[in-house]
Amino acid sequence: MKMNEVRLLKGLLIVPVLIICGGLILKYYEDYKMDHFSCETQFDTQMDKKRLTGVMAFSMNGGKGRIAGSFTLLDDGNSFARVNRVMNFNYTRSGNSYTMISEDTFDSKHIAFLRAVLPDFYLFERSGLQLDIYSQGNGAYVFARSNLTILYCANTNYLNKA
Repeated sequence: MKMNEVRLLKGLLIVPVLIICGGLILKYYEDYKMDHFSCETQFDTQMDKKRLTGVMAFSMNGGKGRIAGSFTLLDDGNSFARVNRVMNFNYTRSGNSYTMISEDTFDSKHIAFLRAVLPDFYLFERSGLQLDIYSQGNGAYVFARSNLTILYCANTNYLNKA
């Protein structure tokens, strides 16, 4: 082979290697973003005449998570309590599916009310919750259960250490 043919062959071999490396870097970056993000959402849920409304901030940090929330409790339309809650949890992720296990029990005189409107995950230690979380490409996230959107969580541009 001539010297020019060898250079051309080397050049042609480098292109696929660069494409593969670029794809791997992009996949790593996308995976990293799904394990390291913070977002905030307005929250409102109701069961019969019991209603819970407020703001929640989620932080995901490589298998550790934190939720901080401030809520108003309403019974039959009347506000009767304000509740603040910070909880830590561990999570595993497979694709968009997150399995979260709480680390904290919530000790509140309003626990009976909260049990009517919230999953046990938010209230009791070692309780689990499975969610699908989808990045919206603009730094926001959609949280879903059983293919039903339950939260839209906007990027907060900070990451609380979980």
